[in-house]
Amino acid sequence: MSGPQASEGAASPAPRSRLLKPLLVGSLILNLFLIGAVGGWAFRHHGGPPPGPPGPRGGEPEVMNWLWRLPETRKAEAKALFDASRETRRERRAQIRLAREAALAALEARPFSPGALDAALNLLGEQGDLLTEAAHRDLLTVIGQMTDAERATMAKQLRAPPPRHGGKDDPRPPPPPQD
Repeated sequence: MSGPQASEGAASPAPRSRLLKPLLVGSLILNLFLIGAVGGWAFRHHGGPPPGPPGPRGGEPEVMNWLWRLPETRKAEAKALFDASRETRRERRAQIRLAREAALAALEARPFSPGALDAALNLLGEQGDLLTEAAHRDLLTVIGQMTDAERATMAKQLRAPPPRHGGKDDPRPPPPPQD
């Protein structure tokens, strides 16, 4: 009698597991769909994750924000200045890549030397600062030639919160009014 009873006990969980697997898979799919929908809604309505900070030394992202807000009539002047210094910036970026590689080598060195890593990171920061300083000079040259009205419009745009990306807002600020 133990044979038929054992087969009855083994036969009863099989229909339950056949029903349970599709339910678990369906539940997983529904959960993933809901998580994706909520994440998509949040990204669309809140502009996604905030941009990262420009770094401990300020840097190029802030300069680029200011250049982006220049009046359209002044962007050609800025482009001409930046084009003139393109080769210098290219060389500076090559120095930054070398400094970054030196920092990575110091990070992986055995035995590890905190002083060597500190020196490499300082060199990397200095190279980045030199690149940014050149961009600052070009930016100041163009802003120095702007009218009071152009500078006031630019300041207003820089004070405004950044536009939402992925939403219905235009990602670029409106051009300043033409006099």
